[in-house]
Amino acid sequence: MITVEQLTVLGADFLANKSDGLIDAADLFEMENRGSTVILSAPHATNTFVNGKRKKIDLFTGEIVSALGAEQNLSTIVRTKFVPEEVRISDFVIEKDLGGHFFLDIHGMSESREFGLAVGTGYFSIADYAQELDLIALLAEKYKIDFVVNHPNYCGKIGLTGHYQKYFNKPNVLQLEWRKDFRNYYEESEKVLEQTIPFLSELALKLNGEKSKR
Repeated sequence: MITVEQLTVLGADFLANKSDGLIDAADLFEMENRGSTVILSAPHATNTFVNGKRKKIDLFTGEIVSALGAEQNLSTIVRTKFVPEEVRISDFVIEKDLGGHFFLDIHGMSESREFGLAVGTGYFSIADYAQELDLIALLAEKYKIDFVVNHPNYCGKIGLTGHYQKYFNKPNVLQLEWRKDFRNYYEESEKVLEQTIPFLSELALKLNGEKSKR
């Protein structure tokens, strides 16, 4: 069972790691390959460089993904360092030829949103994700999480979801944007431990079981 203490230890590494850029860009993403069909990713677990400027960290996404992957034996890809140049997780996924996997790409959105979770299907339609979205709806009801699909700001076309879809021509990735209170285990530990993490755990394990059979 994942604890606040475990997340805090993991989080210290992400918060402390502000590289000055004197590292190989190939080392930015850390992959734990546990042989699962579903891969959890946290591409903004540290600061990133996007569109010519520094983008702030999606707080708490790295430790949630890392802890969940270890607990449920799921593969993960997490950004671990910052460099002052644009390096995309989609390029890492393409280089590793991971097109046969299904990605749940975890991000953080504005804390002012009325909904707790925004799901993006990128360039593919809602119909292409009917099975996955039905499961998300069931779990969202179970864990009392308000969610929307393809909000204009969080539709998934920019980032791993869209780039994966364009390169592999498959709808095998969903962008999941979480409001801050659903990630902040310091101030909202009950919400994170009893809603966010169980939701993600059930979603990932269910999808992994179904897609591993195909």
